[in-house]
Amino acid sequence: MTVDVDENVRFSGYWSPYVRALPGDELVASLPLSWSESDIHERLEGTALFAEVQTERAKCASLAAALAAHKDGNSAFPSDAFGVGRIKWARAVFWSRAIALPLAGWGRGGTGGSHTHDMKKKTSPGTKRSSGDDGALTPLLV
Repeated sequence: MTVDVDENVRFSGYWSPYVRALPGDELVASLPLSWSESDIHERLEGTALFAEVQTERAKCASLAAALAAHKDGNSAFPSDAFGVGRIKWARAVFWSRAIALPLAGWGRGGTGGSHTHDMKKKTSPGTKRSSGDDGALTPLLV
């Protein structure tokens, strides 16, 4: 019996309990990102989500095309692992689990020196984070 390379990676190593807990393609199937073009138009046209979904789909396709263009015989980015479907899955997993973290250096002392930060981007406790924050996966619970 042959085991797929993805399965070996997914089910071995330090992070394997966390990776096994991640959803499969059913997550992507439930999102507008995977709907047909006609479903997107029928369900979302005229809403703010329509443009967001179109933009997200274009980003996934663009990244997959860029990775496919860098195949140079050794397949550093095989299409079965880095195709549009896998990129949609990775983005869905990330954005369904990411938490916002402030950019490095925020709140670590005063300002000044060569490492000054834009004070407008700083958030105070209780303030909603903005798109300027870094998103991160933090496998706290497995």
